Amino acid sequence: MKNLYRENLISLVCSLENILDELEITIINLAMSGEFSDFNDQCEIGEVMRIRIEDFKNADDQNIKTCIELFNSIEQSYIYIMNINAIKRKEIEGDNPNEH
Repeated sequence: MKNLYRENLISLVCSLENILDELEITIINLAMSGEFSDFNDQCEIGEVMRIRIEDFKNADDQNIKTCIELFNSIEQSYIYIMNINAIKRKEIEGDNPNEH
């Protein structure tokens, strides 16, 4: 029973990681197609830029602000679950580190 519970915790953590990844991409796309579209238009095709949602923390768009708050809340829960249960990276990655 204990192993099944831990397996489900690890599955939950993996799900939260996927949610955070998807949410981050969606927030960036939303911002770059809306309030930050002028900046997006200035970028050259093929140009590589590292953009994170923190770059939009001062956005005026209420949708972006709300989504960033949601992201931060999920991230805090993710960190809390990892810490309180002492879940290690190798447990999340399983036998194949390229799986997740």
